[in-house]
Amino acid sequence: MEVIFNALLTGIITLALNVIFFTWIKTKWEENLETYKIAYSGIFKEKIEIHRELLKKIYNFKFKLQQYGIMGNEDMAMDLFKESNDFINYYLVNQPFIKPSILNMIEKLNKEYQECFEIFHAYSVYKTPGVDPKLLSEAAHKALEVSNRLRSADFKAIENEIIQEMRADLKYSDS
Repeated sequence: MEVIFNALLTGIITLALNVIFFTWIKTKWEENLETYKIAYSGIFKEKIEIHRELLKKIYNFKFKLQQYGIMGNEDMAMDLFKESNDFINYYLVNQPFIKPSILNMIEKLNKEYQECFEIFHAYSVYKTPGVDPKLLSEAAHKALEVSNRLRSADFKAIENEIIQEMRADLKYSDS
């Protein structure tokens, strides 16, 4: 009887200690999981917000650049200059959240924007009275080419890449 009692007591103690141990492990695991879940969701939300803001800045800058090409004046040039600096600062500060391939595309896009701005600016300068009509005609032709380039697939590629990255993060697909 004593052997059965000792075996039963040992079994009960082992079971109780296992329950306490597994409860402790489960509690610790859930606390850690919750901490990481909160941290990850914050980073995830920040990344989505950065991509959204990048798209907004790209669309706004492209729109203002096209407007400047059509009816550029000195105020618009200053606004574009400020917008360009804001865009550069934004993507440089948020580099850790931007995929390297997208970052490369953004840097190329920024160079394109600056080239477009320079051509539009030259065109707006040549529109002043007294400028040789041949120079004005050449500047107008270049400005038209740049305006068409702004609507080209090259400029859409970065937008599509950012959208695809956001969809991948959200685990959203078209299928």
